[in-house]
Amino acid sequence: MARSLRKKYPPRLLQGSVVYPKEPVPDPQGRNPKRNRPFVVITSDEDIRAGADIVAVGITTELSESEADHYVLLEYGRNARTGLKEKSGALCSWVITRDRDDLEIVNGFVAPTYVLEIVKKIIALNSEGERGVN
Repeated sequence: MARSLRKKYPPRLLQGSVVYPKEPVPDPQGRNPKRNRPFVVITSDEDIRAGADIVAVGITTELSESEADHYVLLEYGRNARTGLKEKSGALCSWVITRDRDDLEIVNGFVAPTYVLEIVKKIIALNSEGERGVN
């Protein structure tokens, strides 16, 4: 009975939220722009509250298209908090920045341990790029 009395609130934008940009986004190769591409928010909760632009990392099921050290595997399946149904990864070389109003927030959520791993991988990829390593 208590369950039926709970109000359903719209999901809040937090670090780890799964979001969908409202405008089409190209694939990681810069082609094929389309809607309904999921991303995970990596902006800190503090920066989100301060009104900063939202930095998010693309989620893909096309894992064979990228090097394994470029993505972080995410939880998926019927009961996954991410809401992802298929084997998926956050592709750390596919980063976008959007205004919060340009994002649709859904109930999916990526745990902080995965977000930390994503951020570390982005930093590593960026430092490799600065050294000229591919």
